Amino acid sequence: MANIFFDAHMHAMNLRHPNFVSLVDSIVDNLGEFVTSGALSPGYLLTPANRTQQGLITLMNMFSLFELSIEEIFSLIEEDLTGKYREREKVVKGKTPPNLTYPPESYYRDGKFHFRDCQYDKYGLVPLVMDFSRDLKEEETLAYYTKERENKIISYINDTLRGIERYNRAHPDGLLEFYPFLGINPAVHPLSFIITLFESYLCPNGPFRGVKFYPPLGTDVWPAEEEEREKVTYIYSFCVEHNLPIITHCDDQGFRGVAPKLAQHYSEPQRWEPVFESYPTLKVDFAHYGRQYNHSPIKAL
Repeated sequence: MANIFFDAHMHAMNLRHPNFVSLVDSIVDNLGEFVTSGALSPGYLLTPANRTQQGLITLMNMFSLFELSIEEIFSLIEEDLTGKYREREKVVKGKTPPNLTYPPESYYRDGKFHFRDCQYDKYGLVPLVMDFSRDLKEEETLAYYTKERENKIISYINDTLRGIERYNRAHPDGLLEFYPFLGINPAVHPLSFIITLFESYLCPNGPFRGVKFYPPLGTDVWPAEEEEREKVTYIYSFCVEHNLPIITHCDDQGFRGVAPKLAQHYSEPQRWEPVFESYPTLKVDFAHYGRQYNHSPIKAL
């Protein structure tokens, strides 16, 4: 049996996948909340390592990734782990960056992934597909070229699966092994669509190993409306029946499709209390830990 090192949280996307219109709308319509939410605070975007020219170069490097296809991103990850870009980073930045994390020897060498004192046969990558679909009333967006309704999840799913397939074809003995999670924002889809999506793409019938929730895009994990509640209860029942985990974004930063205060409310761990009361065996990973919520930790369930 292969010994696998898991990178349990990563996003592989390019510029065609996010919903930038909803992000900008959420800022413009709630500018005061955006400013006071901490998104512009020094500890968020303008970290000490990003306040100099090095930070600008890092930002440029990120945008260069957004221009790649998903399969190219996967290949680049493996190349980076071999140390291909270590010297390049020093040359471009002129000196060793303070946040440089390359070890003296490459992570991937001699056919093994090395981390601390351990060796691994494979690098288990967990691409988290996000559902950037939208369902807006005409007056809810300021962008007049924008479609009120757009299903972005299917194209993102297909791009991810195509990227995995092409990586595996190009690297038959490659380091990476994939465990993708399927993103869903129940609020923007009818129940019939969610059922078809899950039965087609999630284990045991499909390649996706779990579900990704991203509350700042507008996902309420326990909505009051009966129609919306029916959608999430189907999701939880499906996951329990097939022993599939959910990874939920538990932080008030990142992409948003709703106002900052509502995004923070949807993301807080306390929203899951009624879920666990109804589905005590449901497996949920609270990504990013949500340290801003620690002043009122979720009670033992």
